[in-house]
Amino acid sequence: MQARSAWNLIFLGTCLRYLQDAQAEWTPNSPWGIVKNFDQFQSSCDALELKVTARAARNSLGDVIQKLRVLDEAYKLTPADASEIRTKMTEVRVTLEAEASGSVIYRTSERRYDTTKLMGEIDKLFAPGTVAGMSDFALYDFGEAGRALAFGLPTAVAFHLLRGTEEVLRTYYRSWVRRGRMKTMLWGPMVFELKALTGRQTPDRTCLNNLDNIRVAFRNPTDHPEKIYDIGEAEDLFGLCIEVVNRMVRTTRGVGAI
Repeated sequence: MQARSAWNLIFLGTCLRYLQDAQAEWTPNSPWGIVKNFDQFQSSCDALELKVTARAARNSLGDVIQKLRVLDEAYKLTPADASEIRTKMTEVRVTLEAEASGSVIYRTSERRYDTTKLMGEIDKLFAPGTVAGMSDFALYDFGEAGRALAFGLPTAVAFHLLRGTEEVLRTYYRSWVRRGRMKTMLWGPMVFELKALTGRQTPDRTCLNNLDNIRVAFRNPTDHPEKIYDIGEAEDLFGLCIEVVNRMVRTTRGVGAI
């Protein structure tokens, strides 16, 4: 899915109306004259993927515009020029209305988190440097969680958040446990082993307690099909996972351990 600016819709309508209102004595090659408006109409159609309308405009008015494009900037439309442009753009409008009637535009609902960041700037929701400390797998899951939240899919949000957090936990575990690592790294046993570490430097206790809380309250129930999240729960979990991942990356042994 691609983000598209609403400005393209505004421009499309503005250019269409201008071309439909073409009058004799207008200078078609002025900075925002007939030629420029036609070009912008085409660009807006392309941006909005209105391919049929764009083709209809080229077929109807392309030759006319090309002839006007090479004329002197002082040239003014004749009554015949203006009438032809108005007539052909009215025909194009019929095509536009037919094509647009089959297109649907969705608008995301307001969330606690900025939609732009959820849709493609997920790194900005984490502390500076956190994303750089993640694997590609973790970053993928957090990106999917952001998009799922933007589009109101709370159970999918939870699924991807927990996958991403567990992937970061595995990296965290490997940084602290250098010998005798478990072959199958599971959330609960990893946290238990990290809590059991002793010495001058040990993992962040608050981080481990938060990981345990997420495991019991969210991770384990999510494994069962009976658990269905609502948006509020998903947003709560989003905040918890961001906080604990920030802590893990910040206190990874050999990177920024405290």
